[in-house]
Amino acid sequence: MKNEKRVVSKNYINQRERHISLFYVTICFLVLLSITCFFFLKNNSNSRIFGRKDKLVTRMEQIESFKKLQSEVALQCDTLHANIKKFKPDVYASYEENDIRYELNELKGIYLKNDWDRRYKMFEQISILYDMWLTDRKDLWCKKQNLNELTLNLQNCEMGLQRAKK
Repeated sequence: MKNEKRVVSKNYINQRERHISLFYVTICFLVLLSITCFFFLKNNSNSRIFGRKDKLVTRMEQIESFKKLQSEVALQCDTLHANIKKFKPDVYASYEENDIRYELNELKGIYLKNDWDRRYKMFEQISILYDMWLTDRKDLWCKKQNLNELTLNLQNCEMGLQRAKK
């Protein structure tokens, strides 16, 4: 029995040692993590991550202001539409046309103030569309007047020919 040696497993660790080693490893990990985070945040306070956040906030503010402007301009466009629809070129009220032109220039001015943003281009396009509609209404009225005058002239000519034949 003296020669018999007691064989002990090399992997044997008691419960207390396990808890102590786990606690030690956890503390080392947390300390190393906190030191790394501290240096990362200290040295990179102006990094791209924080810059993106600022850009995102300004972008969201721009979108909000654009939506607000859109709702305001929608009312202006409705008024402009109604004014052009009731515009009568045969009534010589130049103030009505001047008011319409003023509103059209205001719409175009919104785009000119913000020409760096493509979304504002729609205000210029709406202005151009309404301007073309106003011009077309005036041209149509002029053509109708010309047709009426030509019809009257034709009737006068026909009556003159009928008198000449009698």
